[in-house]
Amino acid sequence: MKHFLLTIFLAVAAATQAQVTAEKAFTVAPDEVMLLLGPSVRLDMLDYFHAGSTKQSANATGGRCRIVDEKPYSLTVQASDSTVYQIFVLNPMEERPVLGVIETVATPVRDSVMRLYNYRWEPLSKSPFTPPSLRTWLIDDSKDATAAAEAQIPFMLAEYAYNPDSAILTLTPTVDRYFSPGDRPDALANIRKQLNYYWNGKNFKLLDR
Repeated sequence: MKHFLLTIFLAVAAATQAQVTAEKAFTVAPDEVMLLLGPSVRLDMLDYFHAGSTKQSANATGGRCRIVDEKPYSLTVQASDSTVYQIFVLNPMEERPVLGVIETVATPVRDSVMRLYNYRWEPLSKSPFTPPSLRTWLIDDSKDATAAAEAQIPFMLAEYAYNPDSAILTLTPTVDRYFSPGDRPDALANIRKQLNYYWNGKNFKLLDR
């Protein structure tokens, strides 16, 4: 079934010179991209959302799932109590658009990973986005300040969101929530409130901070 849907999706995209929507991409995404949501479940979710129903579907583990927001080129799904997917389309009017998935997991602090694919849902051989290093997050990125941050913050946690209207990918740090109130390192004060990346049609470029 999923191979049939993907074939139809690609044929329609080619016939209409792309016009790939987030809804279409969500419908035919391979199971390995949407581990919690099978093809039939996704169709049910869309039906409920378009009908204005608050009814939720059951994901692969028996948990509840629902669509929470839909735009032509972005769709956000609550896939489980702790997992959110955002599916979006880059260069939707081109013959070969790029498909993106942001997976945000709360374990318990929310943290995101972004994966990018070609219009056939194949991983891109070269990613147009490089996740920021800890130093990129720092307001003061001098040698001493960077060393202090690296010693006090073992890893970064951040929540991602893409806005198709502005072509801006926003990264919001959540690492401060990882620490208990009495265990917060001083270096957290040196972490920027946000990082913004602009999609220029080929790559995500970090905007001036």
